[in-house]
Amino acid sequence: MRRRIFVKLAFAFVAGILVAALVVDYFATLQLERAYLHSVRTGLEEKGRLLADWLPAADVQRWAHRAGERAGVRVTWIGADGTVLADSEAQPGVMENHAGRPEVAAALAGRVGASTRFSHTVRTSFHYVAIPLERGGALRLAYPLAELDRNVAALRRRVLLGSGVAVAAALLQATALAAPIAQRL
Repeated sequence: MRRRIFVKLAFAFVAGILVAALVVDYFATLQLERAYLHSVRTGLEEKGRLLADWLPAADVQRWAHRAGERAGVRVTWIGADGTVLADSEAQPGVMENHAGRPEVAAALAGRVGASTRFSHTVRTSFHYVAIPLERGGALRLAYPLAELDRNVAALRRRVLLGSGVAVAAALLQATALAAPIAQRL
């Protein structure tokens, strides 16, 4: 009889601890994803502002390629009419007008713009940030979502590992608490 009571109490403790751990893991991971995406966006904006100070008068495609390599992101220079002037990962002559892209439209209107979507040009998903240029046009930087997803997955594993350790410790404590209660009953 006491054994059954012990098992039920221990199970109740464990179930409560697991539910609490899952809830904490869910919200912690959600917050980590938001914070990481915000960090990426801020980093892209800062890199864009730095690169905007070094726009060349000639050989813009070479500049975009080197800027993209050095910044570790895709760089696209867009004219005031939405025409792609240079891109670090594609040839601008084959690219469509970018004036209608949400982040570019915001930048052409004088605001920093951001969006996340699939690029048909290079066949991958990106988080884009475009900044307005003083001379007109926009400079857009893009961070691949595959990289973002890998980094968030690594953070998620750390949160789950920490939660697993906490659950193991809580299981030991639940067992220790359930035994004396079961004996008294």
